[in-house]
Amino acid sequence: MNGDNPTIDFKNGVRKKITFENYDDGVVIPEGAFDFGTEIKNIEDTAFSKVEDANKAVEIANNAIAIAEANQAKETAEANYTQVKANYDEMKPKFDQYVADEQARQEAEINAQKDAQFARFESVLGDNADFVALKENKANMSVQDIEDKCSVLFARKNLTTNFSTLNKEPVVAGVIDNGDDIDGFVSTYYGNIPINR
Repeated sequence: MNGDNPTIDFKNGVRKKITFENYDDGVVIPEGAFDFGTEIKNIEDTAFSKVEDANKAVEIANNAIAIAEANQAKETAEANYTQVKANYDEMKPKFDQYVADEQARQEAEINAQKDAQFARFESVLGDNADFVALKENKANMSVQDIEDKCSVLFARKNLTTNFSTLNKEPVVAGVIDNGDDIDGFVSTYYGNIPINR
């Protein structure tokens, strides 16, 4: 070794051993000389700077694309909303009219059923004050309520009328023939029946 410079003796062919020693720090690198470590560091810094600039440019481009896509999606959603709103505004009056017509039809059908119930009892209960009051209050009653109350009024009227007191004549069934009274038997449609007189 000649200072820090290795020397190889090719003529003698002598093998040398390697020793590890600290460098002599006394040698000053001349200014303007190539410093490999500094140059690598400068290249790395420049490369990293360019990569960061490129990443920022890509991020800005991606953000611009994302913003453009979001704006496009927003415009599409607004257009769809406008179309749906227009369709809704067109259908709403028709639906409201349908609901009103259906409700009127159902009310007319229920009123017809109520009137039919009153018509069933009209001939018997027409002059009854409770029946007249029921007819006036039919809007607040269901068909079943009308039928039930009219049936009760009909039953009350018929219970107060005693059919046996109205007709004092004997009831004749018309099954016996009074002309053939033979030997204690009565000749009937069903045959001869013994009688006690």
